Amino acid sequence: MDLQQLLSNLDEIIWVYDLDSNEITFLSPSIRQVTGHTPSELCSNLELLQDIISIDDLPMLRKAWANCLLYGRGEVDLRLNVDTQTRWYQLKGKKAEIDGHSVILGSAHDIRLQKGAESALAQLS
Repeated sequence: MDLQQLLSNLDEIIWVYDLDSNEITFLSPSIRQVTGHTPSELCSNLELLQDIISIDDLPMLRKAWANCLLYGRGEVDLRLNVDTQTRWYQLKGKKAEIDGHSVILGSAHDIRLQKGAESALAQLS
């Protein structure tokens, strides 16, 4: 199994953002199952990705990004609005140096079950 096959079969979304060029240089194929867009479509048009992030979560996303830049790590739970569904994802990022470039290495994973359990527990209280 090669790396591309491995990344295609992960539920986790992996991404690399180059801070020097201000662009996503890698986005795993699993993003298509979440957004309906290919990695190349999203890398060339970040507005597609911004359009599906819940507007209420943008301030928390900006704070997590700032933490990543200032302290080397950032994390945020946010909602993605895709095809009339809201999906919770947890994004994590870590600042790194790769081949002489400053980058943010990131991952995102589905936390809908966790958020559903939290909501159910809150209702019991």
